[in-house]
Amino acid sequence: MKLIEKFSGILKCQLNFLTDRTFTMPFLVLNITIRCNSRCLMCDFWKNQNGEELSVREIQNVADSAEKLNIKKFVISGGEPLLHPDFTSIVKALKKTKAKLSLATNGIMLEEYAPFIAKSFSTVFVSLDGGDPEVYKKVRGVDGLSDAAKGVKKLKSLNPSILVIGRNIIQRSNYLDLPAIVKKAKDMGMDHISFSAADVNYAAFGRDNKVEREAARNILLDENDLIRFKTVITGLKKAGPEFFSSRFIIEGFKVFLNIHSYYGAMAGKSNFPAVCCNLPWLYAVIDADGNLRPCCLHKGIGNIRQESFEKIVTSAVMTEFRKKLKKQKDSMCSHCTYSSAKVHLKMLYEMF
Repeated sequence: MKLIEKFSGILKCQLNFLTDRTFTMPFLVLNITIRCNSRCLMCDFWKNQNGEELSVREIQNVADSAEKLNIKKFVISGGEPLLHPDFTSIVKALKKTKAKLSLATNGIMLEEYAPFIAKSFSTVFVSLDGGDPEVYKKVRGVDGLSDAAKGVKKLKSLNPSILVIGRNIIQRSNYLDLPAIVKKAKDMGMDHISFSAADVNYAAFGRDNKVEREAARNILLDENDLIRFKTVITGLKKAGPEFFSSRFIIEGFKVFLNIHSYYGAMAGKSNFPAVCCNLPWLYAVIDADGNLRPCCLHKGIGNIRQESFEKIVTSAVMTEFRKKLKKQKDSMCSHCTYSSAKVHLKMLYEMF
């Protein structure tokens, strides 16, 4: 019976790809609050503390569609989701769907919530943008590395099987610290660490527009940085091949080549990495204001405060959005830091 359910889920995903309609939605990202207690260079959520957040009732309405759309995973994010006053109630509502839950957190409050998280989530993503307190604070604007480390330790002590994945945004302030970041992730007891470049082009991550030119200069790698970054990643591969062979660095060495290409393209020195992303056919993002995006960078196509979640994701507007992505070379996708992200058949099999 379980095997039949898996193949049914995979078949519906293939129908999504073929028809651009929504027969299933394997996972859904819920940015439950805009509040944040970090002050990151590459994100503006903390600058827009307007109190926007999803209510328990709104989450419950979404959860009611989980079985029909065969949602297998909810990713709870923000802002900083642990700042939501009804965080535990939201999690309890989603747990009733039987879908797996993942949490994306900066880790500052992780130790406090560890007992609840340990029994509620299968995966926790923890931001790790520096291998030492000084670099971490330079990128994230707060002295939170030791708090994150304590939180991961507590979480693992309570539930050794919970998957903890570090999340790092490589940028000008931390790329030289890359070997120390990987080592710190290992020392903290993380199972993996994942890397990406920083987006500065689009209205996302709390921004109404792209990052202003002066601020972008403090994030992007220039021509000289690119030369040094190539030396850093080559050295890491030579000194720590086990980080790649074991998939501790979850995407493998290719992620660093893609990041190098991305920043090279932003500097006008190379082409952007090839687009192979299929995420808009498999997931959606609901922001703290109820706005539903077909991916994290594109504009919203509806709002769950005005019409139901199920109606939006199965609408003609969603279908037309996907068709346009196929028919024309979308500049937003080609300039996206996640353009190489692809959900493969094996991943779908494991998800269902």
